[in-house]
Amino acid sequence: MGDKTAPDSLAPTHGTGLRVVDAAVVLARDILAAVRTIRGHRDLVDQLKRATESAALNLAEGAGRTGKDKAYHYTIAYGSAGEAATALELLGAYGELPHSSVADFNGRFDQLRAVAWRLCHPR
Repeated sequence: MGDKTAPDSLAPTHGTGLRVVDAAVVLARDILAAVRTIRGHRDLVDQLKRATESAALNLAEGAGRTGKDKAYHYTIAYGSAGEAATALELLGAYGELPHSSVADFNGRFDQLRAVAWRLCHPR
């Protein structure tokens, strides 16, 4: 599945200043590779890809915003990551993805959600 996270020694490559955006982009790439051969459940696969992209894009957009608009984008990213995780669970339940892959991906989505939560609920 490739690299699971962006190397810590490199500055973020997507211009946002948030490493979580890099992690989300890598996760999107890995999701695409994992679902590329799935022939059934095309709508669910499409929804998974769109939710994964939404999480990454909203994390990046939130980084460039201020105030309530910033929190709004991080909240959308949080929800999109949860949606993607559920789509993965369904694909696993349908036998389209191995449960080990679902668990790995969902662990990575949990990390994205944790960061998004902290970003939209600063102390």
